[in-house]
Amino acid sequence: MGKKTAREWFMEGYRHDTIHMARDKAIEAYKQSIRFDNTLTDAFVNLGFLHLNLARLEYTRHRGRLAGPRREEISKRLHFVLSLNPHNRKAQRLLDTIEGRIDPVRAKRLRPSSQRHSECTSLYRARWQPDPWLTRR
Repeated sequence: MGKKTAREWFMEGYRHDTIHMARDKAIEAYKQSIRFDNTLTDAFVNLGFLHLNLARLEYTRHRGRLAGPRREEISKRLHFVLSLNPHNRKAQRLLDTIEGRIDPVRAKRLRPSSQRHSECTSLYRARWQPDPWLTRR
C-alpha cells in the first residue's frame, strides 16, 4: 500500500480523537494531514479544538498548581488556537486568566451565555423587517 493522503491522515486523526480518545496520536495525524495539504481546513479546525480542549482540561485539573511547565504548555496550546482564530473568546479568556490579566472568579461572571443569547435575540428582533413580498395577499 502507498503513502497516505492528507484526507486519510485526517480520518486517522478523527478516529483517534473521537473513537479511541488517543489525543496525542490525533494531534500527530492532524499535523501530518496539514503537512500534505495545508488547505485542509477541517484538520486545522479539529487541531484547534483539540488544543483548546486539552488546555481547558489541564487548567481544570491543575487549577491550584499552575506553575512552570504546566502553565507554559497550556499557554502554548492557547496561543496556537488564537493563531488559527484570533477571535476565539474562550481561548482568550483562559489565556488571560492563566497569565494573570483577569481574575478566574470574575471570568466566570463575564456575560453568561444566556445573557448574550438574549442580547442577540433582541438585536435580531429589532432589525428584522418582514419581507413585503411574503406579507402580500
